[in-house]
Amino acid sequence: MAPDQCVIHSGSCSNKPHNVSSPLQQGGNGGFFGNPIGGNDWNVGACINSLQAADACHRLENLLDSSSERDVALPRHVAIIMDGNGRWARRRFLPRLEGHRQGAKAVRRAVEFCRRRGIKVLTLYAFSTENWQRPKSEVSGLMRLLSEYLDSQLEEIHSNDIRFTTIGDVQRLPEPLIAKIEQARRKTAQNKSMTLNIALSYGGRQDILNAAKSLAKAFTEGTIDEDAFTEDALSSFLATAELGDPDLLIRTGGETRISNFLLWQCAYAELYFTPILWPDFDEAALEAALEEFRSRQRRFGKTSEQIEREPGDP
Repeated sequence: MAPDQCVIHSGSCSNKPHNVSSPLQQGGNGGFFGNPIGGNDWNVGACINSLQAADACHRLENLLDSSSERDVALPRHVAIIMDGNGRWARRRFLPRLEGHRQGAKAVRRAVEFCRRRGIKVLTLYAFSTENWQRPKSEVSGLMRLLSEYLDSQLEEIHSNDIRFTTIGDVQRLPEPLIAKIEQARRKTAQNKSMTLNIALSYGGRQDILNAAKSLAKAFTEGTIDEDAFTEDALSSFLATAELGDPDLLIRTGGETRISNFLLWQCAYAELYFTPILWPDFDEAALEAALEEFRSRQRRFGKTSEQIEREPGDP
């Protein structure tokens, strides 16, 4: 069965066969976002087969019919562990770097989707502190892909009012890449609609350790007293302090661990694990994760009855 593409036109759904490579996937004239933000066409991406395309259309139509209710239930901050690029390539007898290249296309889809859906912060785990142990050829290939990504997508990111930032020990990266990251940060610093936060050479344990050292230094210098040693104080020194904690953590690729990613920040995040490999993680898969998030009751230690009485009930 030929792959289909599902497009919603002003609230109606059509399911027409298309070539499997959309302009977004090809990286051609469709660019980073494909259709202009705020347009009448919502490109939901290349679906695996027509049944899945129809199902995605129906689910998205239902969401569009109750937009105010949908928006209230959206996570503000979504974090994603992008796992499965190597296995995607291996199953197709391709080099690992090709899996990462296809993974970069999935990044573009995810950013486009989150921008359109009103997600305020998207944090992507691109390279961990442990990933430095990988073969040098793979590491250099990943750095080259990130450099190419910034070269090709920065203007689109900026024109769509997205702020680009990073967390992690970026000083370990190649100097030309550091310069491009700094350029991207400066160029997009005043953008307000969304923040795209890339975790590079990042480790959650190191993040907590760095925050603890900074808190201790502030105490030693006399800028805070002992009573100020609180969770909020420590959080204020974490790499993500200005972004807020993730509401939803997604991991693709079938593994069910968080791999030293945002350990402190994910204390109350909803965790969503999917077997879909990252290069195959499309808009329909992201929508399924959001649907799962909406189905959960976030209690933060309270009872269901307490949550259901809020707000304003005695």
